[in-house]
Amino acid sequence: EDSLRSDVYCPALNGHFGKYRSLLPALCLIIHLFEKRKGQITANTFNKALGLTEYLKKHAIRVYNYALMQEIDVAKTILKKIRGKSLKNNFTLRDIERKNWSGTKDKDVILKALETLIEKNYIMRQEFKNPFGGASTERYKINLEVYLKQ
Repeated sequence: EDSLRSDVYCPALNGHFGKYRSLLPALCLIIHLFEKRKGQITANTFNKALGLTEYLKKHAIRVYNYALMQEIDVAKTILKKIRGKSLKNNFTLRDIERKNWSGTKDKDVILKALETLIEKNYIMRQEFKNPFGGASTERYKINLEVYLKQ
């Protein structure tokens, strides 16, 4: 509970660990029933369930860190391509997908990488409306300082 309130983890992990509020009591009950105990749940049973949630927590951190590293790697790849002028100003998500660069197979990972670049002020999202009706297009404008900070 303390780590959820202090934002120690990323929002995705916070959401995951928020579910542990119901996981811990459920594990207590499962262990209690598995051990064919009657009456109240004992401190020993609670400690076993707590140990299991700690074990699961470590694995969740590994999985989420792997996903986060993918996003960071793709963001670095996109930034490198911008600086190398392989990606022009006002590019689209589809422009990146067509290039088939390393790690750019998953659309969700690319979108999260683009969000990271927006947060770091390397690019800015703009919506262009189709003058003939139809769907609008999201384009990404490159901050010119990107070329100066090489």
